Amino acid sequence: IFLTDYLLKISEIEFKNNPHKKDIWQAARYMSQALEKVPEKFEDPIAFLAAYIEFSTISHPKPPHEFIASHNYTNGSEYESGQPLSREEVGKNLPVLDTPIKIQFKTQKSE
Repeated sequence: IFLTDYLLKISEIEFKNNPHKKDIWQAARYMSQALEKVPEKFEDPIAFLAAYIEFSTISHPKPPHEFIASHNYTNGSEYESGQPLSREEVGKNLPVLDTPIKIQFKTQKSE
């Protein structure tokens, strides 16, 4: 993605011009690294960066591995964290069906 290279270049420029303002150049570098490690290739890179900036602000950048580890599920534009459940809790929030689901299998006839 061209955006990863662009963010890395911003990071380098900021570091050269303002080495003591660590937050800006580090945030740009972290965003570049996060985009390189996007777990799902179908994700919208702009939505991914928006979610990353919400998680890790520009003024207090957090490493990309923390963001990726905390956002286990995505539909391509929204991210949610997964939470482990005990065996007893699995299925408790599923709706109860009035009639059972019928599953039909098609088989091929051999000639």
